[in-house]
Amino acid sequence: QAIASMPDKEPRILHRRINEHRSNMQAVIDGVAAAVHRESDGPNPIFG
Repeated sequence: QAIASMPDKEPRILHRRINEHRSNMQAVIDGVAAAVHRESDGPNPIFG
């Protein structure tokens, strides 16, 4: 929708969306890593 209304800004819009997506994926990875480290005394929360 944003690209359709501002096609001249497509590269900028896509760059921002990719950066947001990358940031969100990193937050998920960081959260999983923190959960694994918090629960490292017990069974692995991912593999049991």
